[in-house]
Amino acid sequence: MTPAVTNTTVAAPATPTSTTVSPRRTHSTREQLHQIVAGGMSAAITRSTCQPLDVLKIRFQLQVEPLGSKNKKLVQSSKYTSINQAVRTIYREEGLLAFWKGHNPAQVLSIMYGICQFWTYEQLSLLAKQTHYLKDHTHLSNFICGAAAGAAAVIISTPLDVIRTRLIAQDTSKGYRNATRAVTAIVRQEGPRGMYRGLSSALLQIAPLMGTNFMAYRLFSESACTFFEVEDRSKLPTWTLLALGASSGMLSKTIVYPFDLIKKRLQIQGFEQNRQTFGQTLQCNGVWDCLQQTVRQEGVRGLYKGVAPTLLKSSLTTALYFSIYDKLKQVRF
Repeated sequence: MTPAVTNTTVAAPATPTSTTVSPRRTHSTREQLHQIVAGGMSAAITRSTCQPLDVLKIRFQLQVEPLGSKNKKLVQSSKYTSINQAVRTIYREEGLLAFWKGHNPAQVLSIMYGICQFWTYEQLSLLAKQTHYLKDHTHLSNFICGAAAGAAAVIISTPLDVIRTRLIAQDTSKGYRNATRAVTAIVRQEGPRGMYRGLSSALLQIAPLMGTNFMAYRLFSESACTFFEVEDRSKLPTWTLLALGASSGMLSKTIVYPFDLIKKRLQIQGFEQNRQTFGQTLQCNGVWDCLQQTVRQEGVRGLYKGVAPTLLKSSLTTALYFSIYDKLKQVRF
């Protein structure tokens, strides 16, 4: 009896399935140039419009004396007591151009900041949309990308911010004649680190500020797009974009305002002899020391000196910033 022969088919060894990972999409060179131009132009237009508010804000922030008290002597010792009084005093003592003091470095600062911030945000935002977790958490993605973009921009622009602050804060007959001489004097007297005074407090302020700005603006925009039944926020009416930007600007600035005040006070350390007509200058070392001294001498209210012109400025600048950028992105150069 011959045994039955069974035909067994030997399976070929399984070949590993090749999972092709699609390359991450990036913005084209043309798109990135468009983002750079739109970011720079929106920043330049916004800065030219809002510079007087910035001057008022800084003058109030650097003022140590109480803004108001039941003791009239204390009130009189304060150079600026209200926005109207500050405007009249600056105009009477320094003329109309005083409201644009430090405008040249501020304008360069704004353009650099706007380009760096919007360009960085767009690259990170596109990357986040291709990330497994962040693509499903849009609001968190907007916050993280906005915070990172703001931090990158502030690191690049801090030296110009120091120069701008000191040009605004100095006496009319003292200090630096122009921005170029300011750079030379600061580096010679304080070293390169002098150009980065207040950087730590700036990062503590800017990261949550810009994260909240981008997140809130896009969150509000989604609701507006649903209301107006449009697909993209760039198709919203201009007045709506301005209102959305103003709302997000006021919200974010209110949250982080004390860090902005601390940053300004740190930026004028070592510059006291050139601003003697503005009253006292708080002597402090570092963010924590400045925070403690401000609360000790001026109370918690001292952390919010200049908040009125700041919120006015922040709402206006954020409104212009985002709305102009969104509209310029529609223009094909």
